[in-house]
Amino acid sequence: MRIKLILITAISLIFMSAAGRCDNPPATPAKTKEKILYIFAHQDDELDIVAKMALDMREGNDVYAAWTTNGDLSAPADVREMESRDCMKLIGVPQDHLYFLGYHDMGVLKNLDGIFSDLLKIALEIKPNAIFTGAYEGGHIDHDASSPIGMLLVERLPAGTKHYEFSSYNLYKKKYRVGELLPRDDVKTEYVPLDDSLLEIKLKSLKLYPSQAALLNILMATTNKKTLKKMGEPYRIAPKYNYLKRPVDEPLGYETMVKRTTPFSDWLAAIKPFLEKHARQ
Repeated sequence: MRIKLILITAISLIFMSAAGRCDNPPATPAKTKEKILYIFAHQDDELDIVAKMALDMREGNDVYAAWTTNGDLSAPADVREMESRDCMKLIGVPQDHLYFLGYHDMGVLKNLDGIFSDLLKIALEIKPNAIFTGAYEGGHIDHDASSPIGMLLVERLPAGTKHYEFSSYNLYKKKYRVGELLPRDDVKTEYVPLDDSLLEIKLKSLKLYPSQAALLNILMATTNKKTLKKMGEPYRIAPKYNYLKRPVDEPLGYETMVKRTTPFSDWLAAIKPFLEKHARQ
């Protein structure tokens, strides 16, 4: 009788344990909150990756943004800053997470050391898990400069910090492209699918830059809308660039601009000593 009672008790405990496992499955580990620093040259460059920024906010990450220039070539600096602040309000980025360095538009190459120093202070304070910069694509020389700066920043941050890039515009095979990264075989392009909410944010954001309306209308007319709607916003891990070589073997966007044309030799004259001074051995 006693043996029978022991068996019944043991079987009951087994069933109770199994039931407990079914009723209370292991909790799914919470997604680790990340800090992400976005670096832009001008106040409207964030439009290239605004859906990704909004998605980061939605997922509970801490988003920070820094602008290297004041954008004063096309509108007063205070106007341009307010437009970017309004866009960040739209997606929920706290105003104290925004950094406006204030260097003159088209003056990045002349101020590489100062910009790098300012951004390094910000990055060491934030300690981001990831840094997003414009791609090295030859579209605008201020955009391109953020790429080697991002590379150097990551070298000075904790191991595991990632450097991502996004596209503004570029020339490839004599075709002007907006929001399309240059083809690479060594890195995979990722996309932020534009669901209804993110698409609405993308469209609303475009209306927050009245000072840039003429330029944005041209860029929107050139954007591959089918690809954008089907795939979403592109970004990827920044490849290991040789910044002393052209991003493409053809005339670059900033070499063919109607206004403020810049030769690649100007890029080399500024970026070569900058890299020699700051690159880690």
